[in-house]
Amino acid sequence: MAAFPALPLLFPSEWVSALPAPDLLDFLDDFPALLVSLLSGSGAAISRNLMSRDTAPSSYLTDDLDLLREIVASADVRLQAQLTASLAADQRALVLAGFLVAVIAALVSGAVALFLQVPRQGYLAWAAIGTALGLFVSLLLTVYAARPVSWGYPGTRPQAWLRDIVSKKDAASRLSELAADYERRGRDNAALMARHGQCILAALIVAAVSILLGGATLVYFFWCRP
Repeated sequence: MAAFPALPLLFPSEWVSALPAPDLLDFLDDFPALLVSLLSGSGAAISRNLMSRDTAPSSYLTDDLDLLREIVASADVRLQAQLTASLAADQRALVLAGFLVAVIAALVSGAVALFLQVPRQGYLAWAAIGTALGLFVSLLLTVYAARPVSWGYPGTRPQAWLRDIVSKKDAASRLSELAADYERRGRDNAALMARHGQCILAALIVAAVSILLGGATLVYFFWCRP
């Protein structure tokens, strides 16, 4: 899975342009950290500081409760779509892993038979073992991509609302905090899906190279070898 389909709806951070402009004091609070990052030449640090603004509840705080509810509902649907895409990607990874296991077993069995054959076909046997080793690396990458991970699921646990109930927090604050939490979950999920895709792509490349080298070895043995 090298790429994912476009997911529906928006992340909460993509609604920020629809919200009132942040107060100047809020910007000044973050300005020193941004300045230090700029002077140190740390682009990653700048990105983290900018990201912290998108995941801060104050970024979504507005009196427009209908807009906040729409943001939260949209983010919830997007998290559902991410979960569906992730489960499908895991399923494809496990199918690929099963295929690789079968091919590796066949290559190892063939290599053993070639070693035991009289006369021994050591050249072809080592070629089969080399191809099997390459596919084994591909298998490891595939299994790593399909491993269980910490995932940001849609929805909330009732226990998470206890503090809001006790403190009698207003609706705007509750919804803005939920929007910020959904933004964080969505970004974490997207990062996991990107790493998953990179592992699967690497696995496919390793498998293709291994098969090509194995095929080239067979061509050399049967047609080019003196």
